[in-house]
Amino acid sequence: MKTRIPIFAKIVAIFMANVVLLALILIWVLQQGWGMTAMPAFRSDKLERVGGELLRTLEQAPFAEWDALLARASQQHGVTFYLFSTDGPRLAGPADFLPGNVHNEVTADENGELHPGNASVLPPDAAPPPKIDLNARPVLSANNGYWCFLRGFLNHREGKGRVALVTRSGSPTGNGFYADTSAIYWIIGGMLAASALLWLPFVGSYTRSLRRMQATSRQLAAGNFSARVDEKRTDELGALGHSVNHMADQIGALVDGQKRLLGDIAHELSAPIARMQAIIGILESQSTGASEKYVTRLDDELQQMGVLVQELLSLSKANLRRSVELRPVHLRQQLQRVIEREKRNGEQIILNVPEGTTVISEPELLSRAVGNVLRNAIRYAGHAGPITIDATCRNDEAIITIADQGPGVPEEALPRLFDAFYRPDTARSRENGGSGLGLAIVKSCVEAVHGSVTARNRPGGGLEVQIAQPMG
Repeated sequence: MKTRIPIFAKIVAIFMANVVLLALILIWVLQQGWGMTAMPAFRSDKLERVGGELLRTLEQAPFAEWDALLARASQQHGVTFYLFSTDGPRLAGPADFLPGNVHNEVTADENGELHPGNASVLPPDAAPPPKIDLNARPVLSANNGYWCFLRGFLNHREGKGRVALVTRSGSPTGNGFYADTSAIYWIIGGMLAASALLWLPFVGSYTRSLRRMQATSRQLAAGNFSARVDEKRTDELGALGHSVNHMADQIGALVDGQKRLLGDIAHELSAPIARMQAIIGILESQSTGASEKYVTRLDDELQQMGVLVQELLSLSKANLRRSVELRPVHLRQQLQRVIEREKRNGEQIILNVPEGTTVISEPELLSRAVGNVLRNAIRYAGHAGPITIDATCRNDEAIITIADQGPGVPEEALPRLFDAFYRPDTARSRENGGSGLGLAIVKSCVEAVHGSVTARNRPGGGLEVQIAQPMG
């Protein structure tokens, strides 16, 4: 016996595997030293590179051009540039005041102590070449945006000293200047891909099983009780598939038993009805006067019973036929024979079937199906106008359409028109509506040859029945 694994347990197991996988990815990212470059935090290499180039440019330019150079850099990189002395005064850039915490960071030395007086100004003979500190720092000021700065030394012809190149942005990434977010997207994409690799096969297997179960349910609802669901799964869906298959077995056995019982009853009734008809024939030859009328009426009733029993036998044979030998059938010739057999009182029947049209069917079943539909059309609408039989090709099928000009049927009756013993409200009596088996026999015959049948009311009036058959 297979061990049943609940769906809940599978979901929990895959969820835990997903968490472990994401944790391993994060650990690997941190081990690669991406903690500052891949996460939305400060990234100093771009500021150091751009800031170094800008400080060297300022070193070669007159003081009067420093504001314009910083403005151009601000527009190019999407952040606002300022130049301050490490003692605090602004040297270039917009006339904004530094927030207190930013000012303290800018004017502090590497140990965090504030610069006293003019300690950052060096004598000319001790001036080193331009140099950028490697420790560019971020400073967050909630009220004034996101700040970042680096310290450097300017050896300008008009003066020397330590300076701080300060930047401000309204975004924590500085519009890409502080932090490179592309790596974040790659990491997020990798995590999503890893999660998809875990979850998609799991979800896909369940949706496939549900779709198969849905398709099998449709087949069972259509009367195909041989359809089965795959029972290989070891979870609740596998148990459900087993239950569906067991239900299909039970319903199929009941339906087959009902059909066999109906056929057996009809077969058993045939013999007594035939004997009764023989006796009625003898009585008719010997009856006179008033008794003759009753004998004639009794004979009519027996004739009706005989027709009903024959239709029951036809329905039973069509339903219980399991193997049908299909072969190519020349459609026009076959339909012409059906018309000649069913035509009674000069009804106008128009046949529009191209020569050479061939279907894969069984001639007897196809003739019985078309004949029953045509007989109904003649009975209810033969007086209303011509009856047309057309054949068109559609998706490797031949669509045989029998259309009349009669009153049609109520719309609510169309879904049940091919049910056994069903008659529309306008044809409830036996004299007007027959036994209600004709179209049920049509459906059984058509399905036995792998076809389908539908009915609809025509927009201009009349009923249209379409029989689909595979083409040869």
